[in-house]
Amino acid sequence: MNPRRTQEKQEETSIPIPIKEVNDDANLLELLADMEHKLLIDEDNLGYKHPKVAEDWRHLGSVLRQLGRLTSAKDAFKHALAISEAVYGPVHPDAADDHRRLGTVLYELSDFTNAKDAFEKALAIDEDTYGTRHPNTAIDHRFLGDISREMGNLEDAKFYYERVLTIDEASLGPNHPEIAIDLHKLGTVLRDLGDLKSAKEYIERALVIRQVPSEFDDPLTPITAIAYDDPGQTRPSISATDLSTATLLSEGAKEAEGTSLTLPLSEEISKVLDEVVAKTGIDRTEILRRAIVLMAAATTAKSAGFKIGIFDQNNNPIMELVDI
Repeated sequence: MNPRRTQEKQEETSIPIPIKEVNDDANLLELLADMEHKLLIDEDNLGYKHPKVAEDWRHLGSVLRQLGRLTSAKDAFKHALAISEAVYGPVHPDAADDHRRLGTVLYELSDFTNAKDAFEKALAIDEDTYGTRHPNTAIDHRFLGDISREMGNLEDAKFYYERVLTIDEASLGPNHPEIAIDLHKLGTVLRDLGDLKSAKEYIERALVIRQVPSEFDDPLTPITAIAYDDPGQTRPSISATDLSTATLLSEGAKEAEGTSLTLPLSEEISKVLDEVVAKTGIDRTEILRRAIVLMAAATTAKSAGFKIGIFDQNNNPIMELVDI
């Protein structure tokens, strides 16, 4: 899932991630068995509603989620939430964390109505506990924006993304890579609402941030690509990690971020993914997501008559995308 925020310790309990990053299914299954065994022991020794048992359920849910067993992960996170509410009450920060974990899995299951309910509960607790501009509330707003967009409620999505941008700019500064993500999300919704002028401004701001080196940048350094109609007409450089301006130019283009990740991977693609994971440490799904966003945008750009690739200063192709 990158050192994104300044309040890392708080955020570790807020984002539903595995207790330990294990990519091999065999190791995950072994870890799952160990956690199930620990859960049984803790329930016998401590009772079914002890905080440590809730933590066991969280860890179990995280591993089940990593294995793709989302329904079982959902049940595990529900158990953790029930214990938190019983022990600490329904408006405790631990309950907010559990709502967030549950909401994330529900979102991944496309159960958007219940995911929205979970994140709204988390947001209410976080705002009451930390105030309206805490990083946790930014997480809540971002998911609520994503959910609203999936449900077709674009005005609501716009509201939530605007709130995320305000919170992140206050805590991270205007040029942090995460701001580029916020700007891209907001720009895309504005495009879908038909406000192409504002959308273009936000997405261009995102591109500027992504092209400026930063101490926060992740290992996937953007490649600079030049897209042009013919060798005599050069257009501004576009980051190969985000060709959203090209996507924006085609109102009928399929939303790049909505492209399914469930593609059959050939051995060659798997090999390339393994190499990138080994060099960068970035999750395979995130790398694949970025590649799909790039390919969707590049397809739109090529259909509009652009050439896509990596070119030298004289516009000679170093590597050109010929067929998509």
